[in-house]
Amino acid sequence: MASNSSTHMIPSPSSIFYSHSQRCYDVFLSFRGEDTCRSFTDHLYSALIRCNIKTFRDDEGLRKGEEIAPKLLQAIEESRIAIVVFSKNYADSKWCLDELVKIMSCKEEREQKVIPIFYNVDPSEVRNQKGIYEKEFSHHEENADEEKKEKIRRWKTALREAGKLAGYDVKERCLRLSSTKVLVFVDDINDSKQLEHLVGKHSWFGHGSRIIITTRKKDLIKAHEVDYIKGLKDWKSELKKLQEVPNMEITNVLKISYDGLDRTQKMIFLDIACFFKGAHVEIVTQVLDGSGFKAESGINALVDRWD
Repeated sequence: MASNSSTHMIPSPSSIFYSHSQRCYDVFLSFRGEDTCRSFTDHLYSALIRCNIKTFRDDEGLRKGEEIAPKLLQAIEESRIAIVVFSKNYADSKWCLDELVKIMSCKEEREQKVIPIFYNVDPSEVRNQKGIYEKEFSHHEENADEEKKEKIRRWKTALREAGKLAGYDVKERCLRLSSTKVLVFVDDINDSKQLEHLVGKHSWFGHGSRIIITTRKKDLIKAHEVDYIKGLKDWKSELKKLQEVPNMEITNVLKISYDGLDRTQKMIFLDIACFFKGAHVEIVTQVLDGSGFKAESGINALVDRWD
């Protein structure tokens, strides 16, 4: 796989992945580094790691020479699942194609589960080597000897079989949002490519959608044609305003919740709000019990309502 990422080993796999005595990894990621390493695949890898799923992705040091490194072949064999991210330049990489041949072999011989992700390419392009994939194979076939032609045949077979598998079409999922009103919150952005891949263009989302972005780099927001920008001073001003003049919409929502309490719960709520803000729950419980309230039951009801 052509990638600038590094090999990682995570100590404990997620409970949803069953252990196997000969399998060291839950997931092997196959992807074209220049296409997705710093965008989709990076986010996918991070999400797997957060779920304690032991995931293998290669680093630049393993890519030496024409032949795929034995360590990569071993990692594929020792993985329970292979996730293949097919992108526009995936077929340009001999390493990626060799990985895929090995992955499809392990699917047949070792019952490895293979999950294809079609990232901005159509599954039919992968399956039939059309479009950009046809162009890449025309390059591979130039001046190919018999040995190379045989390898190309294996690559095409692997692509054809992988393209038939049920997977995820990332582009298709984005298009589905174009008719849906959504609220998207993107936190702590520091790279323009993150914005491009996560929120793309206005046309990705339905009319009335709102995209909230937080970043320390104001130039990123301006470059991405964001309609409205609020700086830190603006937000501090808004918070001060809410402290002095409560927003009536918020107040009305809270009033509905308060009106739904019974008499005892209302009294406990008012006592806590007026006299015990920040106090330890055990102290509050003791004081309220001494006043004839069933404090534990009332506090639990309040927590269930507003937690």
